[in-house]
Amino acid sequence: YNNERVIIDGQNQRLEPIGDRSAGVEIGADYIILDGFEIRNFSFNNGMMIGYKDGNTAHFANHIQIKNCDIYYNGYKKMDDSYIIINGYKVYRTANGILIGEDIIPEKDISISYCKIHDNGLSGYDHGIYAIVDGLTVERSEFYANAGNGLKNADFDILVNGVWRKYGDHWLVKHNIFYQNGTSSGRGL
Repeated sequence: YNNERVIIDGQNQRLEPIGDRSAGVEIGADYIILDGFEIRNFSFNNGMMIGYKDGNTAHFANHIQIKNCDIYYNGYKKMDDSYIIINGYKVYRTANGILIGEDIIPEKDISISYCKIHDNGLSGYDHGIYAIVDGLTVERSEFYANAGNGLKNADFDILVNGVWRKYGDHWLVKHNIFYQNGTSSGRGL
């Protein structure tokens, strides 16, 4: 109906992971616009994943727009203590409001605007948005009460066509409000 919001409510259910992660909304295609959604209560999971792996299959997601969404109360229950190994480092299962690019999948051209992203996660590893992306625009959004950072660049090197490359270039973050993030540890950005 006109002017009604679509609500995707996890009702505190734990989803089966795709690979080692899961989310209430998983985007693995290009040129998607998600406008006016409320994504909440995926208590053991990410609220949304943009780009993900399913076994050995990568589901890339480029040219994505997330607008006018409210993403909250995701990943706020304790996960088990299992972990995965990435490049020799232990990475414990965490949950974010939005996870962009899983582990080594770099996404491109992602836009987030007019969203509220809040009350996600339990630890300093759980963020409002955690991103591995080239070309991210975040504007006119509000980030608050996330356990880690409101917005976090994964900021690590990955191997692309035999060349080590740092992802996280070409970010534009403007006209946003960040407050009371780092409820466990962390800060706004």
